[in-house]
Amino acid sequence: MFQARLSYVLSLFVMLPPLLIGVIAMNVNNVPKMIWMQNIIIFLIGVIISYFVIWKRKFLGMGQVTYVPIACTIFLLALTFIDPRIDDVHRWISFGPIKLYIASIVLPLLILLLGRCLSQNNWGKTFLITCIVTVILFLQPDASQLTAFVIPMALLLWRKADAKVSRALSVCMLFVFIALSWIYLDHLAPVLYVEDIMDLVRKLGIGWSIIGIMSLLLLPAPFIFSPPSQEKLVSFCIGLYFLILLISAYIGHFPVPLMGYGVSPIIGYFIAITWLAQKKAYCT
Repeated sequence: MFQARLSYVLSLFVMLPPLLIGVIAMNVNNVPKMIWMQNIIIFLIGVIISYFVIWKRKFLGMGQVTYVPIACTIFLLALTFIDPRIDDVHRWISFGPIKLYIASIVLPLLILLLGRCLSQNNWGKTFLITCIVTVILFLQPDASQLTAFVIPMALLLWRKADAKVSRALSVCMLFVFIALSWIYLDHLAPVLYVEDIMDLVRKLGIGWSIIGIMSLLLLPAPFIFSPPSQEKLVSFCIGLYFLILLISAYIGHFPVPLMGYGVSPIIGYFIAITWLAQKKAYCT
């Protein structure tokens, strides 16, 4: 029980620094309160939900996988094409004034579920699902999320390919979509408190910039350096997913998770860190 509580507290510690630095930067730079307050509210809601989920022994990746949640994630990604596009980009589902960035919510969950699929020797189905999701992300288009999804999944698929040349070549073909997605980037203008949040942090001073960068690097660290013993590869791939998102945000106009405005990346990270905390508590 002590280990479970410690894992839970550490998971919150990792999330708080980038979130608070982003909120401070937005507040000091006169971003409307109703914007950055959403990050705080969804964080508090996530704390409550994850608290109850962590104490339940059965969670993501435990037991026999079912394809219903996988189908639901694909359905949600496909629904983005029904929502009104912004500059030919389909990434969101709108609920009144709130736009949910669906990929940032469901992809961490999907990597966990597909990792469980592979552990049950469902290589063909996992590869097919990976291809479907990759095509959807390419059509949205979303180079950042596509890259962050394909590279971890390619690693998982490669490790389970049983040295068959056809499977190995199939995995390599996924990287064609990464190249094309970066060639045909969207033309969305960056939002100062989303994609360019680090510009607001830099205005606070060099010390804040250094702390801000270090806080972002904390996000993938638990998955990479402190994985559960039975799920080391899947945990590493989740950490790789978040690391690639950070790199993409640095080299392109893509959202900075947790630090920038947006409830969706916070939800996605809560899903992943809750899984990790529970695995560390009960399965190590």
